[in-house]
Amino acid sequence: MQQKRKKRASLSKVLLRLSALLLFLVASFVFFVLSGIGVFGLAVECPRANRAQDEVMAMLETKQRKTDALLNERKLCPSSIDTDNYRHASQMHVTGIGDSLMVAAVEELYTQFPNGYFDAIVGRSVDEGLQVLMRMEEDGLLGDVIVLSFSNACDLSKETCEEIMSHVQGKPVFWVKPNAIASTCPILDEISQSYPNAYVVDWQSVATSHMRDYILSDSVHPNHAGSEAYALLIDIVITQDLLGYKSSIAGIGG
Repeated sequence: MQQKRKKRASLSKVLLRLSALLLFLVASFVFFVLSGIGVFGLAVECPRANRAQDEVMAMLETKQRKTDALLNERKLCPSSIDTDNYRHASQMHVTGIGDSLMVAAVEELYTQFPNGYFDAIVGRSVDEGLQVLMRMEEDGLLGDVIVLSFSNACDLSKETCEEIMSHVQGKPVFWVKPNAIASTCPILDEISQSYPNAYVVDWQSVATSHMRDYILSDSVHPNHAGSEAYALLIDIVITQDLLGYKSSIAGIGG
């Protein structure tokens, strides 16, 4: 009886050691797999992500130079809005103020709005945009319609929006919902409901639905096709909401 107990005890010890060895081998395998994934990420994915970011920054630098050059060629036109004289938003004097999102699409915006004036700078905050708007207001040079587009609208608040609306002289303001900062969208919806001259351009929904086709690797800025869709969407919303002429967004994204 005692010998049987000793054999069972020895067998238990052997099984325990085998279990510990097996657990060690499994843990070691998992460790090496995860380490391999980490090394692959550092060696391949990180440089790839850095290259993609560098490409976006290079694109924005080129677009910023183009934005500045186009801005210098144009003159601000005082508003002469009379909806009876307009059949389409492309005929209007559209004043745009924005950051890198607008910079990325500036050429397409001027194509869509030949009478437009788009003052956009990479990295511009909403508060800085307010200062630009106030200078235009002071000089009496706001266009027929104002378009505000900020991709990184972290500083956007209801109070900021209300201050902006107090400087537009009652002109129609079209707020573009950014695809990068979803938290700002409820604020813009609230402003559009509170002010009869405030409207929303839902770029967020279009960009999210066509991420692969329209948005660059940084998940924020539009590529060429996205820039065309961005400018066209603004055109369609102004034409429908302000002029009362129905247009279809079916052409955006196919």
